[in-house]
Amino acid sequence: MTSKKPTNITLEGKTRLPNRVQDIIIEMGTVIGNIQQTSGLSDVLQTSIRNFVAVDGIAQNSAQNLNKLVKQVELMETETFKIGQNLGTVKRLIKQTECIEKSCKIGESIIYFESCLLFDRFWTKVLVLPKKRKSTDCQKFYFHLTIVHIKSFK
Repeated sequence: MTSKKPTNITLEGKTRLPNRVQDIIIEMGTVIGNIQQTSGLSDVLQTSIRNFVAVDGIAQNSAQNLNKLVKQVELMETETFKIGQNLGTVKRLIKQTECIEKSCKIGESIIYFESCLLFDRFWTKVLVLPKKRKSTDCQKFYFHLTIVHIKSFK
């Protein structure tokens, strides 16, 4: 029987590893460095880090654009709601226009008709002239408009 002599690792100082352990660590680092260089892992890692950093800026820009888009959609929703609310008023305006045209006397003609939104209410401006007037009279009466509030017609 042969007995092997046990090898003892002794510390050479309080902060320094034994030479044998230091040599093993250095050789392992060299081997790992060679593997990384030959396989291209460090280049892949650097490229991945660059791409990841670039994506961060793109993500922030996308978030800002999404916030702007949300605001635009909210504005569109409020405008759509307002249009929906005023649709009934527009229908009433069309009916009232027809009523005004029918209520004119046979000898008169409407030469000016305009509907407008003023102070959040629809107003109708109507000028009705007899057909037998002279052209100079027509010019005088053109500025004499009858303003009728739309809610006064039913």
